[in-house]
Amino acid sequence: MDFEKQIISSSLDALIQSGNNLVIAWDYDGTLYPYPQNDMGFHNHTNQVTAQVAQQLGAKFTSEQHALDKMLEYYYAHGSGIIGAAINHGFSKEEGLFHYHNNLDPHILDWTVCMETNTKLENCQHRHCIITHSHRIWLDRTLPLMGKQHVFPPDRVHCLEDYGLSLKSHGPEAMKFLMDLYEVPANNLVLVEDSIQNLVVAKSAGVHTVLVTYGTEPKLTQEQLNTVDMIVDTPLNFLKGLQQHQQAA
Repeated sequence: MDFEKQIISSSLDALIQSGNNLVIAWDYDGTLYPYPQNDMGFHNHTNQVTAQVAQQLGAKFTSEQHALDKMLEYYYAHGSGIIGAAINHGFSKEEGLFHYHNNLDPHILDWTVCMETNTKLENCQHRHCIITHSHRIWLDRTLPLMGKQHVFPPDRVHCLEDYGLSLKSHGPEAMKFLMDLYEVPANNLVLVEDSIQNLVVAKSAGVHTVLVTYGTEPKLTQEQLNTVDMIVDTPLNFLKGLQQHQQAA
């Protein structure tokens, strides 16, 4: 897509051109790195790990298939299979997150495709951070695989346990956490996400919103479309657009 054609909201365009020092908050999983498309191996692996961890923490199921089916059900209901399992089976959400992300195999993903954004991130005049539903152990394990551990030092990485285990799709707590931490109003905060549900909630809090599609045409209702300020194919396209606007300002 041409960057100019991706601008949906003139307010975000004007904000970028104004030169204001934005805080750009990046979702991690599915945004800073893509989920494999048409590859069930990764998705099966994550579902299996979720089921195994849930059972280790006390969840009971009638069969292995029953456990896998319930994990998918929890994922679609809560946006996180392990959080849904914790809610439904009474174990600690943080403990579940830790064991889930500690048992995932990062080598099932190709991290090299994410390295092309590193220079753009390092040279961007705005502050960047990560706001993720993942446990910090997952980012400790995977940021170095993308060469991004210096771009996002520990104090710029904000994990679900850091903001009260409140999912971004369930309420504005994550956005309020960022506004307080970085001392910026909602209008100076941009959330870059692959999840339309998370963006809808962020927009309700007054935050600017960018949807990353990785080439998949998003199926959005008009109401959802109205909550998105910008749609981009990749994080790199978004960063290139920022750079173009900075140079033009």
